[in-house]
Amino acid sequence: MGRDEEKAKLKSLPRLRKAALQAESALRAALDTPMTQPDQSEPAEDESESEPVRVTTAPEVIARIAQVVPIEQLEAALAVIKEFLPAEQDDADLEWRAELTNRFASVRGFVELLAETIPWAGTEAGAPVIAALRGLPRVLAYGKHASAGHIAAHKELVSGSWRRLVYDNPDLSGKQIDRHAYTFCVLETLWSALRSKDVYAVGADKSGDPRAKLISGALWSVHAPSILTALGLEADPDAHLRKLAVDLDEVYRGLADGLEANPAITIKGGKLNLAKLEAAPLPEAYEAAHQAVKAMLPRIDYPELLLEVHGHTGMFDAFEHISGSTSRRADLDISLAALMVARSCNVGLKPVVKLGDPALSLHRLIGVEKGYFQHEGMGAASGRLIAKQADIDIAREDWGGGLVASADGLRFVVPVRSLYGRPNPHYFGQSKRSRGATGLAVVSDRVMGLGGLLVPGTMRDSLFILDALHRLDDKEQPEILTTDTASYSDIVFGLFAICGYQFAPRIADISDAQQWWIDPADVGLADRRSSPSAGGYGRLNELNLRRVNIAAIKQHWPDMLQVAGSLVTNQVRAYV
Repeated sequence: MGRDEEKAKLKSLPRLRKAALQAESALRAALDTPMTQPDQSEPAEDESESEPVRVTTAPEVIARIAQVVPIEQLEAALAVIKEFLPAEQDDADLEWRAELTNRFASVRGFVELLAETIPWAGTEAGAPVIAALRGLPRVLAYGKHASAGHIAAHKELVSGSWRRLVYDNPDLSGKQIDRHAYTFCVLETLWSALRSKDVYAVGADKSGDPRAKLISGALWSVHAPSILTALGLEADPDAHLRKLAVDLDEVYRGLADGLEANPAITIKGGKLNLAKLEAAPLPEAYEAAHQAVKAMLPRIDYPELLLEVHGHTGMFDAFEHISGSTSRRADLDISLAALMVARSCNVGLKPVVKLGDPALSLHRLIGVEKGYFQHEGMGAASGRLIAKQADIDIAREDWGGGLVASADGLRFVVPVRSLYGRPNPHYFGQSKRSRGATGLAVVSDRVMGLGGLLVPGTMRDSLFILDALHRLDDKEQPEILTTDTASYSDIVFGLFAICGYQFAPRIADISDAQQWWIDPADVGLADRRSSPSAGGYGRLNELNLRRVNIAAIKQHWPDMLQVAGSLVTNQVRAYV
């Protein structure tokens, strides 16, 4: 809302306040008027009988109102109130859209370029948007003679408050349309279509076709059987959906049966509330054991630790030369250990250079860094650490089976210009130059890092987590992924599930989470009818359960499988 419009609105508030008070007084007078009155035309025949009554008539109610507010003043007050009421087809966006039309000059110069220069394409749902955009320069060329007939083919796009702004401008006459409003209507529709990927620019990166990088149709038809077998999915979704429906139904029934005996779970206002889980007290022997283990840890230099771990695992042998050469210097492990210290501690090369030692000369370190110190080598070395740790008895037998992993990110400031540096005042400071990134790490239940990646700024974590799972250093993939809220959404759960993972975020407030249910009849299980409206889930019926659209899943199942196949084969990144 602009300043001029804000001032005009503030000036009109006293009129609206006065009119509202008059209308309130009139309504209160009508409500206070009794529904019946004594009937004076028929006196009671006997004193013992109750006095006859009659229904109050409309003229009597109006007369009662007129005693409080004269009818002429009431009609004027209603007219004022009507001025401020939105039309039936309007929405909450009317005011800012009306203000937007005053900025037409700021977009007029590039509308034609936008419509004719960029190679637009899209899905079937985006075709009307592209057609309207292509025809926009012609509509503007008509000038003040542009009429409703010129945009008749695109009238379905003019919805909500745009309908009033485009067709009902009081300054225009006849069938003329407001070209400025129509232009912004088309541009807003284009923006929405770009966000939903119904419209895209051919060849573009960020706004391009999201399906362009998926496994192509020919390759997909060849590799689909093996990929679906690995994911445990079928080309026909019926059996898979029936299993999900049965599992969900049993979970809801089990939860409903134990709800009364679990005081930690309550339902209020259609929302599920879970009591806060208090921290468990530490065992009495914890402090003694902690101090004993701490005392047994040897005091060792970081470089010596790296070389000792290399002696047990051969991790530096996993670094290969960028040229593919297999010849290696005998002291290459010393150079790599020095580089690991320099880069992980962010101290540069000078502190690790040692005169007289060929493996630690500046010239050697620069050459080794360029030839060996690559991301692929670090991943391979990490894989050796993971495999070696899995052979340790306590990790294999007591710590976990490796099927559960946790992902978390560490935010840090990036003080130099970088593709990964993005602004976020909450984490990186208020300065315009403050930039930062997020280091995302995945750790298994065996307390071992499985890999990770660098996230630009503080972008949506959950999709980067899925991408990291497909690029782990370990050959064995976890099945369950725990994390914090991670900017999750319902579709993120679906992406993880169809790729073979169970996404289990620690939701901060479960009352805000949406619960869903599957109608068994939609998946061919009519004999297992469990509808919330029929009371099939006990007290859980009080929740605002939303019904899963099984028909939409079946319709788009082939596309969903192609997306999953492209993700697990690293054909496309999850966050793109």
